[in-house]
Amino acid sequence: MQPYLRDQNASLITFHPSYSYEEFVEGIRPEVINGQISYKIRKGIFHKACQTAIQQAGYGTIADCLNDSAENRQQKLRRAPAHYLLIDEVNRANVASVFGDLITLFESDKRLGAENELWLTLPYSQERFGVPINLFVIGTMNTTDRSIALLDIALRRRFSFREMRPDPTILGEIEGIDLAQLLRTINERIECLLDRDHQIGHAYLTHIETYTELCEAFRDRIIPLLQEYFFNDWAKIQLILGDNPAWGKDPDQRLIWIKRKYTASAASKLFGELPESMDEVVTYEINPDLQQGNYEQVPSDTFIRVYQKL
Repeated sequence: MQPYLRDQNASLITFHPSYSYEEFVEGIRPEVINGQISYKIRKGIFHKACQTAIQQAGYGTIADCLNDSAENRQQKLRRAPAHYLLIDEVNRANVASVFGDLITLFESDKRLGAENELWLTLPYSQERFGVPINLFVIGTMNTTDRSIALLDIALRRRFSFREMRPDPTILGEIEGIDLAQLLRTINERIECLLDRDHQIGHAYLTHIETYTELCEAFRDRIIPLLQEYFFNDWAKIQLILGDNPAWGKDPDQRLIWIKRKYTASAASKLFGELPESMDEVVTYEINPDLQQGNYEQVPSDTFIRVYQKL
């Protein structure tokens, strides 16, 4: 995968399950030239990021940096501008395999220019290699994803972790609907019924500017997400959206409707007999007007009454 370079001071890469050390640091890749296959050592995004960070300090290559005296190297790297490597979905890959023998070099005191700097010899190119102190590696992950368990203790202690919670304060108001309070209420209910890691991020509502966009966000993104969270337990989804009868919404204001209740009598008519051990069954559907895009038929109170109880 080719990295997307945001600017001269930052690079971006997205990890995936088949991502490897050879793509991240260096590896041998086949090339076809004039019908002939040859093999060439190619540098990965991390190697290039380290090279760029070194160049910010005035060195041409990593070898030039390592050939300099420790004192000069320390002074130059500490004064050099920062370079950032952003890794999206860092826990999607086998992180220990991708970082490989570089894991020790990530420690802050083992960086080039640090007090206990270290370097190693890369397995393919046999070049000396180190990680400069002016390179900052930032990884993002979703804690809802259970693959976070792949981050072992050896890796965890080499990184600082900062939790990014949903921030309703950046949201505004649309047609009298307080988006911030709407998100707070939904997330409080999700945390109560499920856990805090499954709360909905503010990004779902950040760029919404019209009532139509709000309806589309709920129809196409938020309600399907809740279906996945609660395994189509519609009674719980009703609780999240304030559509349960006890909350007091008018029927036409509900996002999730009760389609039909099958009593023993109704079940007998449907099947011709009463199924064994059948309790009362309730089926649900998404508000048909919302589902069909007739948003003018969906009153704004549908969303206001999610967080506001009369």
